[in-house]
Amino acid sequence: MAESTVKVGPPDPADTLQLIRDQELAIQAAENYVARKAQELKDAKGALAAAIRKMRSIVSDEEPLYSVPTPPKPVEEVTPADDMWRAVDIADLDGLTAKDREFLAAKEIVTIGALADYTKDRQLTDIEGIGEARANRIADALEKFWADRKAPEAPLAKADDNAEEPAETAAA
Repeated sequence: MAESTVKVGPPDPADTLQLIRDQELAIQAAENYVARKAQELKDAKGALAAAIRKMRSIVSDEEPLYSVPTPPKPVEEVTPADDMWRAVDIADLDGLTAKDREFLAAKEIVTIGALADYTKDRQLTDIEGIGEARANRIADALEKFWADRKAPEAPLAKADDNAEEPAETAAA
């Protein structure tokens, strides 16, 4: 029979010291784990708060949740005898900003004709970057364009009268 050796008496100080060191390492590992999880929880709470703020800004009391964008102000239709207006560059519209032109150009809208074609079946607010205010500014610029095109009609009539005078003078 083999004899088993069982120690009787006080524990060996070296063994006790090793047990303490092992336990300290276990405690330190657990503290590190808790600190990491606390930071993850803090980060998650921050992300949650940011998501709530964003949702609240999207669903504000100022606008209905499913609001239909209002169309830009109607532009008075002017049908000139020629289609020369279709080739007018949008850069010639007074009141447009460089950003307005940039957003339109992104949809290959670089002339008034292209703008007219686009808005036949779509809204300007369908273009990314063009909100209601920008669409209204574009509509205002078009209104001014058409108003300015109407104004020269009287001087043109006067110019036509002058063109006929030499013929009358030659006949006399």
